[in-house]
Amino acid sequence: MNLTAYQYYPLGFRSPIRNGFRTETIPDPAWVTLYNDYKNGRISGDSMEFRLKVIAIARRLFGNFNEWLDAQDQNPKISEQAYELVKDTIQFLNMGRRPVDVSCRVGIIADQLANNRYSNPKAVERRTKLRDLLQIERSDVLFKWVQPQGGFSDLVQTLNVFFGDPGSR
Repeated sequence: MNLTAYQYYPLGFRSPIRNGFRTETIPDPAWVTLYNDYKNGRISGDSMEFRLKVIAIARRLFGNFNEWLDAQDQNPKISEQAYELVKDTIQFLNMGRRPVDVSCRVGIIADQLANNRYSNPKAVERRTKLRDLLQIERSDVLFKWVQPQGGFSDLVQTLNVFFGDPGSR
């Protein structure tokens, strides 16, 4: 199936869509529901049920991880700090640690959005492709993500930043 459009999320990240067309910028409803259930104590973050749901949603939202990375490379709506968060995520996948914590970048990204500095005209001029920074097999992404200590928590935080509701942090 061919790429038909992109789904944009509130902080400027986007995912390829294989069928249909989307114009609205919305958080992922399934993720928002699961994250709110977790934050409000309706589901335990340590439960196998929660972990399996997180992995299933992550698989759906990221799809082909190389294509998701390409979508960020070519994304004119992603801020520089949001792009740096994607690079931090790749470093976490490669090395098991981030140079900058997710929560630190979120504040800067939100500030950029509040000041209408989200448009990134340099997106099409990028020379370093995100997929070239990834040193692991695409099929191993979620396994590598949850493997290090704190990895599952990092996945949850990152999913919420990439695909969630900015008001639910």
